Amino acid sequence: MGWTPLHYVASKGKFKAVQQLLQHDISVAYDLDKEGQSALHIAAFLGYSLVIDEIVKFCPSAWDIININGQTALHAAVMGGEADVVKDILRKLNLEYLIKEQDTDGNTALHLAALHKDYTIIDILARDKRIDRFITNNDHMTALDIFWLMMRSAAVLPKLIIY
Repeated sequence: MGWTPLHYVASKGKFKAVQQLLQHDISVAYDLDKEGQSALHIAAFLGYSLVIDEIVKFCPSAWDIININGQTALHAAVMGGEADVVKDILRKLNLEYLIKEQDTDGNTALHLAALHKDYTIIDILARDKRIDRFITNNDHMTALDIFWLMMRSAAVLPKLIIY
């Protein structure tokens, strides 16, 4: 795993322990584990808002940390299905750039929500006026393209007959 003590306490939602560790050394907030995840990514994936707040209070630039897949904490929150964390990030005005950030596959947070079929998060993101719904990923697909493909493959929509 390659976790630091900060990774461990972040994964358990122990925000006081996160605070104590960061009071001694803020550089650990930027350490990635063997899978390329920071403590911030882990906290976002698991929905620990208080831990996220503590990490970025000590290290505001931690929002800029990307994992080995080029993903931000917003991407991680989407993949973890953490709608409340997604809402919290969207409320932070100085983080607008995260909304359009694309990972190594070209996926934005909205693309990932569609890929994970997380309709709650799709709705949250799609309602945000700052979202660019026309960004395409490396497969030249928008989030809407992915959504329709997923719906179709789930047999929710009838298969289209193409002549």
